[in-house]
Amino acid sequence: MRKGRKGFLPFLLIPFFILLFSSPLSPAFESEPRSRVFAAWSLPLVDSHAHLIPHVSLERLVTAMDESGVIMALLSSRNPDVLRAQKRYPKRFIPSFRFESPRGWPLDPGALPRLEEDLKKGLFKAIGEVHLRAYANPIVKAPPYNIPVDSPPVLNLVDLAAKYRVPLLIHGEAEFSQELTRMLGHNRGAKVIWAHAGGGGADIVRQMLEGNPNLYADLSARDPWRQGRRAPILDNKGILLKAWKELLEDYSDRFLVGLDAYAPGDEDRMALFARFHRQVLGQLSREAAEKIAYKNALKLLGLLLP
Repeated sequence: MRKGRKGFLPFLLIPFFILLFSSPLSPAFESEPRSRVFAAWSLPLVDSHAHLIPHVSLERLVTAMDESGVIMALLSSRNPDVLRAQKRYPKRFIPSFRFESPRGWPLDPGALPRLEEDLKKGLFKAIGEVHLRAYANPIVKAPPYNIPVDSPPVLNLVDLAAKYRVPLLIHGEAEFSQELTRMLGHNRGAKVIWAHAGGGGADIVRQMLEGNPNLYADLSARDPWRQGRRAPILDNKGILLKAWKELLEDYSDRFLVGLDAYAPGDEDRMALFARFHRQVLGQLSREAAEKIAYKNALKLLGLLLP
């Protein structure tokens, strides 16, 4: 285990959640798929794509995590709020740096120096979520982001992630995968998490993982309730699509769970979002499911030995 990170190691929590979730839970769909390999309802989860929710207390958020079987969360919101959350619940929240001006940081000459100073102090264990190429979000009435993934400010950010050995969580739609490929090739020492797996289908995600060993992908907001224009992972009966099943097995060491609860009311739906992930994981081999559920995230964040 790397020095300075003992406070994040949740070994004692994992057996607790395995016991807590050993009884059957209501699946996300009307019936469990017949292709289920094992009962994934008992798996602890590490949420690699988490946010604070407006007007929701930390106590309520932790309760929602408990109800969802989430042992830890990589937290991305306003930096002072994230650090307060981590100080209060050091074994539950992993702080990730987020730019004060999500849209204007490439033009702010002080943005990267501030980030580097905080990384030097060891305040943050990741960078992001950084929105680059992103569709408009009608839920929070946010216009689209249109920052080229391979632009010079982003490449400088990639270099910082590599230098300080922290993962970089970026939001870039799959249609800009060529930009992402150039960004990943700029510095292979940087480990990049592709939020929502870019919303792409299994073919483009496979192509990106195949050609870029420093790319990881989270499955946040790929559930049927929020997938929007993103390609589906499950069919309408809750069965994992064949191409996705093969992809998740083949690259089981590169995928992560992400609940992406951020909007008011999401605290009451976190368990539902978690059930989607368990619906997916339950149709994989146990080895692959355990990696995706929590082992990959802990390893990526330096919380377990490689």
